[in-house]
Amino acid sequence: MDRFVAFDVEMPNQTSLRISAIGITVVENGEIVKQIYSLINPETKFDPYVVDLIGITPEMVEDKPTFPEFWEEIKDVMSSGLLVAHGASSDMRALAGCLKYYNINWKNRVRYTCTCDIGLACYPYAQGHTLDALCEHIDVPLNHHNALSDSEGCARLLLDYIKNGADIDKFTYEFDIPKCRKIRTHKVTKKLKPEEIIRKKIISMRNEKIKDDFLRRNPQILPERVIGVEEGLLFGYAKWLAGHNKTAKFLSDLPHVYHEENNLHAILISKKTKFSYCIKLIESFLPFVDNEETCELLHPKIFKSQQRELLPKIKEWISSPDTYIAVFGLQCAMRYFFLDEYISLWAEMVREIETRNQVINMKRAQLLARALIVNEKDVIDIFKSGSLDKWTHNMALQKAAFTQGVTEEKRSFYVSLRR
Repeated sequence: MDRFVAFDVEMPNQTSLRISAIGITVVENGEIVKQIYSLINPETKFDPYVVDLIGITPEMVEDKPTFPEFWEEIKDVMSSGLLVAHGASSDMRALAGCLKYYNINWKNRVRYTCTCDIGLACYPYAQGHTLDALCEHIDVPLNHHNALSDSEGCARLLLDYIKNGADIDKFTYEFDIPKCRKIRTHKVTKKLKPEEIIRKKIISMRNEKIKDDFLRRNPQILPERVIGVEEGLLFGYAKWLAGHNKTAKFLSDLPHVYHEENNLHAILISKKTKFSYCIKLIESFLPFVDNEETCELLHPKIFKSQQRELLPKIKEWISSPDTYIAVFGLQCAMRYFFLDEYISLWAEMVREIETRNQVINMKRAQLLARALIVNEKDVIDIFKSGSLDKWTHNMALQKAAFTQGVTEEKRSFYVSLRR
């Protein structure tokens, strides 16, 4: 790309499309050749929280040029190459809104690209896809919310994308200036794949607190693989997606980039009503599961009515050397088969597992504790014989002893069996 014009605007409020500052960085042949910055008198009110966020006050712009006055200085520059912005729809709307408000004739259509959209594709594992997060990801210094610094950061992002082989044409759009909206044309608008549409939607639900809480509980997961999304939002999105043709492609697109995509995958599988298809999807998915939370979300309703067919699969899963396949099998045993006739079977299978894997041993202890409470006579010999490893033996007894509803007499008995 020979020449492009990266720009960023700051606005005084969120209700009127006016501009209080603009920064422009012009790039030719991979080098920054020109930069322009000015405060603008927007001739409208400032929202207090916007003042706090960006630091531009009404007093600072009183003697600054209005948009029509400054436009004469930058019109030729803005007309000289592909426009580039981060979260570009907002900047393009502000620019078009000012042109319309002041009755300034310019182009009917302009081509532009968005460094946020490209960043989602180029750096899916980045900690975030805001301008400051992506600039930090590629070690570009940024004075965020200073329009000139933001325009330069945006320019350097695009140079980085180009250097790494991104196809910028796929992310190039057109904007209808008089109508103040993006033009949806097949020629210039990139058609996102179903899995990319779903990923973009999930990323929009980001919650940093949920991310921090999850990583605290699951230190084995890389932070860049976690977005942080409330489960309730994923369930709501899955309900909307359930009958949509996007889901088949999403369910075949493995491995996923993000933990939350795995969670959504588990929820969508759980809605399937054909047993054989459900098993096929689960078998493809389980090797990519790396935490208990995702296992817990994977519980198809169809399993409740297909216990005979499910039984051999659970035995197979429990015996797997893969941690979370085994965990999923143990969870299925507890969820769908915890009746008197199966207690001895599961307890014996769990007793025979020999592993130092604490995740699996915790699930073994949970199952044995429940078995002890539900049908003590069929399970108690496992504890009296001392055939379990000490940690699982004691943990199962502790869980049984302190389960709600257990009598004091039973509690004392279980505690007395500890080694």
